[in-house]
Amino acid sequence: MAAPVRYDRRMRLGLVLLVATGACAHGAEGTVDSGSGGSGSIDAPGAIDTGSGGGCGELPCQAVYVSHTGNDSGTGAREAPFKSLAKGIALAAASSPPLPIYVTTGTFNEQITVPSGVQIYGGYDAVWSPTTVAQTELDGRSPVVTFDGVTSLAALENITIRSNDESAAGASSFAIRATNSVMVELRNCTIMPGVGGPGFDGADGSVGAPGGNGTIGGPGVEHSSGFCDSHTVPNGGPGGPSQCGQTGGAGGNPGVGGNGGASGGTSAGGTSGGAGGHGNGGGNGTGGTRGNDGNAGGPGTGGAQVGVF
Repeated sequence: MAAPVRYDRRMRLGLVLLVATGACAHGAEGTVDSGSGGSGSIDAPGAIDTGSGGGCGELPCQAVYVSHTGNDSGTGAREAPFKSLAKGIALAAASSPPLPIYVTTGTFNEQITVPSGVQIYGGYDAVWSPTTVAQTELDGRSPVVTFDGVTSLAALENITIRSNDESAAGASSFAIRATNSVMVELRNCTIMPGVGGPGFDGADGSVGAPGGNGTIGGPGVEHSSGFCDSHTVPNGGPGGPSQCGQTGGAGGNPGVGGNGGASGGTSAGGTSGGAGGHGNGGGNGTGGTRGNDGNAGGPGTGGAQVGVF
């Protein structure tokens, strides 16, 4: 969550289009001059002279009261406050001129839209006396507070506005959003926007260039037992190069006789080599050349005697 942002003076937002995600302002006094004369006295915020001689303490009777322990089926009077700010805003805006709204300390989990002329004052205890021991906090989904099309003074005072974190990709978290408004004041407010959602995934990369051919393996040799020679079997050739530096795996060692060769080695990128193929059986040998003539035979032995002479 972003750090809260505060100002040390009253700020009026007089822009045609404004989106506030982490800004706030506050006044040193937290009060509004009633404009009732030249005595220089400071009345309670939004005080209205009822002409009745009092009856509501420092706060006006002609106002809307909201408490986190209230009830939305009440009248919104000091003795029967509403529970939600949305209910209080609806009643305040229906009056002409709009009535001020006074709110006790505590946390209100809701989203609100503040119309033209409505001013909301937080920071009151259970007996409607100003307090600094606790605060009035408004928590909710983004945007928590909306000012849209405000043309006469709308204000928040002594209120902390906190928006929830967002989890959807590309989503922003706004504590306050003001659009097409020219008369918005934030006094002694703390604005705490939540954390925005993660960015969208990047696009897939393009297909890499094919790797180079592997080096030719060593020549075959005779490798058997008995009457034939038995030479050392050669190793497979080294792996081919790559434009990305991911060298291919070495070729598999050759098989013996009709057996298959060994599988190729693993590449630098971690890809295993393929299985070796089977060797072909040896072909028949060619006929030998005619031998030389033999030597002359020796004299024969004498024949046997036949008859008597």
